[in-house]
Amino acid sequence: MMICQHCGSNNDPKSKFCTRCGKPLQPSPSTPSAAEAPSAPVPPAPSPSAGTPPAPMPGAAVPPPAPSASFGTQSSSVPPAPTASAAAAQTSATDRTRRWLVWAIVAVAIVVVAVIAGLLTYNAELWGGKTLPQAQAATLTSKDAVSADTVAAQLRSKGLHVKKTKEFSGAKKGAFLGYRGADAGARVKAGSTVEVRESAGAGVPDRTVGKKAKAVTKTFADMGVPVHYKKVLVSDSSKTAEGTVVSTSPEPGQAVSEQQPEIYIGVADKQGSGIPMDIMGRDVDDVASELESKGYDVSVRKRLASKQYIGKVSGSQPAPGSVLESGQSVTLFQGVDAQGAKDTFIQSADDTGDTASMAAAGASTDDVASGRWCTKGGDCITLGDMDGEEDDLQDFGVVDGAKSDDYAMADSPLVVCDAVQQAFCSQGSKDYLIQGDTGAFELMPHKAFTGFWCGDTFLSRTSPGATQYCKAGKVATTDNPSDVGKDTGGKYRMSNFFVVAPVGADLDKLEASGYFDKSALDAVGKQQKVDTDRPFLLYRDVKQYADDEREADYSSKSLNPFLPYNSLWGKANGVKDASVAMRPAPSDATAYYLCETSDLDWDALEDADVDGAAQQSDKQSDKDKKQSDEQSDDEQDKQDKQSTMPTPKELTPQQIRASVDGGDMSPIAGRYCLKDGSTCLTLDAKGNVTESGKNAMPLSSDDPNSATVSPVAEGARPSWDIPASVGIEFRGPDSDYRCGSERGYAACYESGTFYSEAEITKPVNFVYIFKGADSEQVKSIAQSMPEPDYVAPDSTKPFIKLLGYHMNVSPSDGNVFYLTE
Repeated sequence: MMICQHCGSNNDPKSKFCTRCGKPLQPSPSTPSAAEAPSAPVPPAPSPSAGTPPAPMPGAAVPPPAPSASFGTQSSSVPPAPTASAAAAQTSATDRTRRWLVWAIVAVAIVVVAVIAGLLTYNAELWGGKTLPQAQAATLTSKDAVSADTVAAQLRSKGLHVKKTKEFSGAKKGAFLGYRGADAGARVKAGSTVEVRESAGAGVPDRTVGKKAKAVTKTFADMGVPVHYKKVLVSDSSKTAEGTVVSTSPEPGQAVSEQQPEIYIGVADKQGSGIPMDIMGRDVDDVASELESKGYDVSVRKRLASKQYIGKVSGSQPAPGSVLESGQSVTLFQGVDAQGAKDTFIQSADDTGDTASMAAAGASTDDVASGRWCTKGGDCITLGDMDGEEDDLQDFGVVDGAKSDDYAMADSPLVVCDAVQQAFCSQGSKDYLIQGDTGAFELMPHKAFTGFWCGDTFLSRTSPGATQYCKAGKVATTDNPSDVGKDTGGKYRMSNFFVVAPVGADLDKLEASGYFDKSALDAVGKQQKVDTDRPFLLYRDVKQYADDEREADYSSKSLNPFLPYNSLWGKANGVKDASVAMRPAPSDATAYYLCETSDLDWDALEDADVDGAAQQSDKQSDKDKKQSDEQSDDEQDKQDKQSTMPTPKELTPQQIRASVDGGDMSPIAGRYCLKDGSTCLTLDAKGNVTESGKNAMPLSSDDPNSATVSPVAEGARPSWDIPASVGIEFRGPDSDYRCGSERGYAACYESGTFYSEAEITKPVNFVYIFKGADSEQVKSIAQSMPEPDYVAPDSTKPFIKLLGYHMNVSPSDGNVFYLTE
């Protein structure tokens, strides 16, 4: 048995280390045997005393020491004192415990510090991604909504990339609507892209058409604008299920506008009479036969169309879905692509069929390019017949939307080349797109080919007997015809200019030709590509040019650089091509796409009941009626005054014209008097005009001092062709044409009975002249030379000039009726 000298435990004799404390074992010296005993005498044993065990006799075995009580054996009444090795063992164990405790405390402290540091650095977004700002998403009722731009700036400051997506909503335009695919406060990976939803204001979301009307009511209820559901006729409910949205206004993807601050939704219905909505995309002959069988008079014309409608019905006039009267005329539009569009222009010069150098004049463009064209951002341009008379093809131009100022020449017909009266474009010229092979073509004001600007006056060089020319940038009048043409200081200015790309146009070839400005191509390089399955046009952006006017002395070597360069004329005169390249270049953002949804007379359609939407409208109407009934007369008068149109000082000529054409004369209503005060005319908001003082002209055959007038349509016959920037012509009722016992213009001028001018009494006729109208244009409206002592009217205020059917003198300071303040 091996006893540990450190802890006193028993171990196997062969053990080298204590099994209890692990210390190395050292063998104890054994008692020598008799043979090995020393020869020295053994001292006598002492007498035993109490408490002392007797010593063993020599030669007898030495008994082992009695074990301690800790080993389970009986101990003496007084425990033996611990040995030095046992005390050392106890001290060593205590030290170990203390050391372990210290290390445990240190470890816990390290962990705590690490956790705190981790939390601090995490919250500081030094690791673990970035936190999306806790911005409140805007709603219909939000008052102080956070803008999407503000949230985007916060995200970028965190090193995140931002993609903004616009959505139609009742929240104000530009407001933050939330994140796409994540909630505010969420963590995202550092450097990742976050999609921010931005309000585009009220509008019609994409892909609305084709959905069940009941599935979109919640969306439109939150738009914050009036929404009207209308029944629209369909012929085949198996293909277009009743209750399906078949048309909207604005069109899908478009926002509401100031002109139409409400939304209309057409819902498929099989009951009714008229043009079914689902004629779109069908065979033209089949649809024509069906409509003719119902008694309608049908004709067919070609129009640009999307890929899905090429060769098929792409629309109609009246629009698909419209209610018709018995025997009404209907025009079906057959969709054409680039080749079909060119076929409407190009004509063969001879029997060979070669069309390379011949193109029909732009007067026929309304066969293909009429319609409403809109960008994805909601800007729209309407092209068509400016005077509403479709038989007059040379009046095709801008109806609405494009620049309307004088320089834009919005009152001029649009053409595809320099020709308008002759049959073909300039032979030999390859610069007009219509004569190329890209399939695209231009639309330009014909007026831009005929003259230039001298100061703020347009001088035409196509009118015979011109007496004005430009001298050092100012208009000069001469009686010497040889002076006309010796112009100096004139300017060419950018006018309206469009590039039309039908389906099938070769845009790559057009871009490679250098037609578009390089910087414009670079600008759209990262934008989404234009959708070539839809016809589109590009509208020249004057804001992208540093020079929107160029010097033009109007000699044979001076060509308008803002129009396609005439190579035939240029080569003949040694002029280098200096035409201005097109801006912008085509992209999904810059393109004005042709709108092909129906332009319906929504008010003529019956209301549709869509899951309570109609009842909600009725409830709102009842509420509005109740509120109206509760208003006092004073409150109503106050409300009427607040809604009164602004004065002419606050309106543009275009706004005044729009109001007057709509039957509201309030922008020009007032009292107008001659400068000497002898005669005055009073015009009210309904077009009633009365005369007081000295009678200047009988106003009506029925009442010399009173008549009701209305605006004369632009380009109508008879008319004085007043420029849109100068004023508006007014005439009394048609019944005021009197000839014998007959009444009306047609009876007096177009019947089988001839009446001389002296036998015909005519309605009152006058021109309202806008404040600030060009004095030279005002002077020419009477179509006669001014008197020798001519004094121009005061252009700082609007005025009226009465007109006779002949022998008029130019408006002057003494013969016009000024608006009295």
